[in-house]
Amino acid sequence: MDYNFDLMLTDSQGQPIKWADGKAISINDVQFSYDFLYNYQIATYWGAFRFYNSSTIVDADTITVHWETVSSWNVYDLAADAYLCPPQVWTVDPRDGLAWANNLEITTFDPSSIAYPTAFNTNPGPTALPTQVFGVAPFVLMHSTNFMALNGYADITANRNYWLTTDEITGAIENMFWRSGDIVDNDKVDVSDLDLISANYAQTVPPADSRCDITGPAGTPPDSYVDIDDLATTGKYFGETETVLP
Repeated sequence: MDYNFDLMLTDSQGQPIKWADGKAISINDVQFSYDFLYNYQIATYWGAFRFYNSSTIVDADTITVHWETVSSWNVYDLAADAYLCPPQVWTVDPRDGLAWANNLEITTFDPSSIAYPTAFNTNPGPTALPTQVFGVAPFVLMHSTNFMALNGYADITANRNYWLTTDEITGAIENMFWRSGDIVDNDKVDVSDLDLISANYAQTVPPADSRCDITGPAGTPPDSYVDIDDLATTGKYFGETETVLP
């Protein structure tokens, strides 16, 4: 059975999705994780990956996984493990730069015990991290011990490649308020917005002012035409003010 996965490589702001070390993810990273789990028969994942055959990269954001059985449950395993093993950490043993000798060498290695990157990391990202343990999730592991891991806690910090910045959040709010009719950007939907739309009414963009094209029919994205949809939206939110909480 073949499974086709289309990956989202950019976030809601159009920025590349990155590993915690600042390196952009790629379809090759997903293939690496799948091959790694299969080739080294990592026990925790072997229940599913014993059915793995191979994978084929179709294009920059599409991969086809070839499976030796038929089961819809495998989709969940593949999705969960797509970004499990960053290649810049796991291509070789980061302690000595040599290929992994066997399964035991991998499963007994504690990657949280040494800093990232080391001299033997393969093509590391631009950001130094506290440990070799990271992914594309909201937090980065700062410190752990065997006791901490067994009891389900550790020291973590925010992965700044995951969270939006204050400027990005403010920009998103401003864009949403523009879509409500604040086209002159004075933090209020008022008569100045209606006047500008009226001056550009029934015109395509360009030559009409692009600020006036705030929506398409029924709230769809802007349609490069200033018409009743833009005028009605501004009228609907007339008098509203933009408020950005600190």
